[in-house]
Amino acid sequence: MERPMIFICHSLGGIVLKKALIIANEKADRYSSISRDTFGVMFMGTPHRGSDVAFWGRLFGTMADVFTPGSIRTQLLQDLQPKSSCLGDICLQFVERSQSLRIFTMYERLKIKGLPGLVVDKDSAILLLPNETPVPIEADHRSMCRFSSEKSEKFQLVLDCLRELIEDALEQQQPYTTSTRSAFVDSLKVLDPDVLLRQVSRPSPGTCAWVTTNGLFTNWRDIATNKVLWVSGIPGVGKTTLMRYLIETQRRWLQKRTASKEDGFVVAFFFCNSNDPLRKTHFDLLRSVLHQILSQRNELFRYLDDSDLEQYLSRASEDQDNADEASVEILRNSISTILQRSKNVNFWVFIDAVYELTTHSRDELFNHITEIVERDIIHKVKLVLSDRVIPYSRRFKNNCIELEMHSSSETGEDVHRFINTKVEDPCTDGVIPWQHQTEIEETFIELAEGNFLQASLAWKNFYSGVPYWSPRVIKTRLENLRKISKEATAYYCSLLERIPEDSKDVAKQGFTWVLGSRKPLSVSELQHAVAIGAGQRSWADLVESLGFNFEVQFDQAFGYLLRVEPDRSVRFTHSTIKELLTSAPRNLSPSDSNTLARFAIRESDIDAELAKACIIFLSFRDFGRLRNIAQQVLTEEIKEALARALKGSKKLGNIDLSRYDDGNDSQGNSEGEGRSS
Repeated sequence: MERPMIFICHSLGGIVLKKALIIANEKADRYSSISRDTFGVMFMGTPHRGSDVAFWGRLFGTMADVFTPGSIRTQLLQDLQPKSSCLGDICLQFVERSQSLRIFTMYERLKIKGLPGLVVDKDSAILLLPNETPVPIEADHRSMCRFSSEKSEKFQLVLDCLRELIEDALEQQQPYTTSTRSAFVDSLKVLDPDVLLRQVSRPSPGTCAWVTTNGLFTNWRDIATNKVLWVSGIPGVGKTTLMRYLIETQRRWLQKRTASKEDGFVVAFFFCNSNDPLRKTHFDLLRSVLHQILSQRNELFRYLDDSDLEQYLSRASEDQDNADEASVEILRNSISTILQRSKNVNFWVFIDAVYELTTHSRDELFNHITEIVERDIIHKVKLVLSDRVIPYSRRFKNNCIELEMHSSSETGEDVHRFINTKVEDPCTDGVIPWQHQTEIEETFIELAEGNFLQASLAWKNFYSGVPYWSPRVIKTRLENLRKISKEATAYYCSLLERIPEDSKDVAKQGFTWVLGSRKPLSVSELQHAVAIGAGQRSWADLVESLGFNFEVQFDQAFGYLLRVEPDRSVRFTHSTIKELLTSAPRNLSPSDSNTLARFAIRESDIDAELAKACIIFLSFRDFGRLRNIAQQVLTEEIKEALARALKGSKKLGNIDLSRYDDGNDSQGNSEGEGRSS
């Protein structure tokens, strides 16, 4: 390229350029320098609709209304209408020859006064090419290329895009690394992401493979408009291990599918952890993801302003681990700019355990994701989030594919494979007599209840510290597994500790109801049960106490220790939680002991607590009217039954059933009904 050329085209001028480039490509012996030296194009309101003849007819009519008067308009329409098919072919031929160009597409957002719609809408203006950057402009079709001054926002937007085209053209043969950029990347690398990935438990043989053929996953991966995959599951179901599997398999899948060195991808990930001060905030996440992006594709530096990098470095030198708002904004804008403007690069971002982020950071992350998704017009970004709850519970605003692990039969099968592998290895090696393999596996499957964490903790307590295995040792160890382990107790206490302070009383009431109910309660029944309280005298009083959004806050309010089954019934996530809440575990740490004291309840007190609530409920004055209605209905039913028995005998009219009423109850009911009315 001797001298790069950049074309700026408005409206149908873009079609003229497209035809010129097609001719230059077809007649390379004469115009080779044009096709060779054309580096980029900025289309402003140019239609790219293909061979849709009806579309071109409507477009020409609209443009004639905008740009031409009376008789000239009529003549223009007569001249253009027969060319519709030809213009459509030009658009299609250009797409085939435009892969090497750097393209900015400006599309209008405002209607011209007097017209019912946009002259060229977004769908018509965007080519949907991987090397294209769509840019919305707050102007109508006629004014999008007219500027009142150099300070106008429209002019600055167009100028920024033009500068980027020029910089890209000049940097094409120049290195992307400078001392400032190298220092910036180094400052971002506080944690090594690959080291963190290796620290995550590797999937057991045969596990997790189901996800790559799962319809929900393939729909997210293969359909461009499906940008977010949300993986949810109760604690211990294996979300983090599945995320490692997805990251590693997706890398290999992308490597096989990448067409050429010109095309590319970035796989970035972040494992949130509230116990690690470098992995629990939005700033930590931004820093890690941006480091991975720039380390894998350093040419993406071209989209960043060196002055921003210098400002960040200056602030980081003062305090590397704690960020101010300006530093967070620089990182956020840098990621957004790269994702929006990069060409021929697709981005796959995996964020595990968003529940480990601080509340403020989680809200910031979701806002940032919303911004990224809205700007990703040509579908270059794919995101995977894992959480303990479904998107609805987080008020997540974006459409996403939801994969619930705890309701997946494949997850239960994976737990069985995990147990089989753990038990089979020592049995095959002769450490444990093989005759006991089936008994051990069946006990573990029963106790795990489809939960990886429970299976893993149980295996650790069963297998560790045994110098010699015998039938008696095996029997004793299996019996001890039915008692809650020290590790499980500590884990449950950590979940209880995270329950918000204003939800802890509700949580204890909920645990008490689930422990004491003779049948599983539904979500709605539990919501009403925990709302019953002293001072309520009617159903209306109870309803007024249902002020919190129960289903949205359910998982967090109950520490993820309760789960909602597909039939909407509520159960503990594992049977050992009952033992934790009703027994008095020994050898607890002081902090765990204090935490458990807030929620523990003796089995002998459960029925008494529920009885108190039932007495309050049954004393509602609403029941006075209900008892009268029930009595009246019952009386009529008895009369009908007697009539059938006596076959219509006249003796029935002489029977006075009112004398069997309890006079005191009648009086009480009457008064109750009066109060209700």
